[in-house]
Amino acid sequence: MRLAGTAAIYFSAILKYLMAEILELAANVSNYIRKKHITPPHVRVANGGDEELTHLLKFEGSIRLPKKKAEEINTQCAWKY
Repeated sequence: MRLAGTAAIYFSAILKYLMAEILELAANVSNYIRKKHITPPHVRVANGGDEELTHLLKFEGSIRLPKKKAEEINTQCAWKY
């Protein structure tokens, strides 16, 4: 199967978007628990709080927060401008 020359560009744009989403949610989690660094558990908790990412990534054995707390974390902004 042949791919167009621009396929790599589209693929890299998709990966960049997914990474930005995941890191934003993980940053929200780390800020919520007052940590300065994002660690793998923060990514797992962020994944558990977002239904679309959960469906897309499906982490095995991911850490779950109660739905109310996960929604509270996801509504907070990670970076204050």
